[in-house]
Amino acid sequence: MPSRPGENTCDSTPWYAAMCDFIQGYCSERFGENWHVSPEYSLLLHAGASRLPQQVVVHSPLAKNGLLKLPGDCLATTDWGGFL
Repeated sequence: MPSRPGENTCDSTPWYAAMCDFIQGYCSERFGENWHVSPEYSLLLHAGASRLPQQVVVHSPLAKNGLLKLPGDCLATTDWGGFL
């Protein structure tokens, strides 16, 4: 993740700026096109929320109900989501 030289390593600003892109890249690499985020997360983004959620739920038929710890005390939860 890019950051400025001399930047405080505890500063979460770069992470929050890159979180959406990271989740998209991670899920696309792991699940291909077979995934989507929870509707709540999507609605927050479309409503222009400036604060990111502490947890992002990702649904995919390839998921195994796992947790991925992310910086900034965030979690990504993967869930099979009832796909058949």
